[in-house]
Amino acid sequence: MLQDHVGVEAKVDETFGPTVQDYYLAAKAKQITGSSTNAPQRVEKLLSMHFTKPKVSMFDIRYQLLYTTAGTLAAGADVSALYVAVFISKLYDK
Repeated sequence: MLQDHVGVEAKVDETFGPTVQDYYLAAKAKQITGSSTNAPQRVEKLLSMHFTKPKVSMFDIRYQLLYTTAGTLAAGADVSALYVAVFISKLYDK
């Protein structure tokens, strides 16, 4: 029996957050200065789960898209699809 899983990420007048690089470096800075955070380990785990050969370019993607994609794939379905919808209204301010 085939099992399907669909992940949906939707934004209205929002970005997809910082790049993985910016998110990771900010979290590492917090760790270095004594703040408690597991974010760097989370990023490292997500990257290692989905990239067999690390490349610098994988840090250019948006963190929220990496996280959503990982969640969709982690469901363990036979077929996975991630649908990303972006709506930008006239009120959107870059």
